Amino acid sequence: STLAGDAYSIFINPSLTEVLCTTTAEAIAMGKWAVVPSHPSNAFFTQFPNCLCYRNRREFVSTLKYALNNDPPQLSEELAQLLSWESATMRCAHAAAITKRDAARNERIVRMKEEKTLKKTLSGLWNGSKGDLQSMNVGRVSSLSMGIVPSSEGCEKNGLVTP
Repeated sequence: STLAGDAYSIFINPSLTEVLCTTTAEAIAMGKWAVVPSHPSNAFFTQFPNCLCYRNRREFVSTLKYALNNDPPQLSEELAQLLSWESATMRCAHAAAITKRDAARNERIVRMKEEKTLKKTLSGLWNGSKGDLQSMNVGRVSSLSMGIVPSSEGCEKNGLVTP
């Protein structure tokens, strides 16, 4: 039995708006010609000898004629390895990686935002006489350590020592 893909030796992706990177990679890995526009989304594929890029209509026609009249070259083991899921995963992980310095910076920013939100939330609980009662229930030490001080008016009303 013959696979349908075996009957064709050229994959053409003329689109600049539809990203068909997976199908382009599959065609190249299968040893087909891949005819694609010269575009940043296709930059990875330019390293493969069976990827033919064009910049305009005239180049497209000449590139297609070349592909029709020539057999695509075989990929070396090294180039074939670049098209494996393992290599693709490694490229993805590498692209997503951040430095230890950036990770520490991001952690500091998150911590500062959390502290600011907590302080804002708790400051609403500690305002006025009700806030002073909250202070008694929760513990003045934690509120004072965050710089939140009960009002002197609330302390007097509730028999608390003014901080």
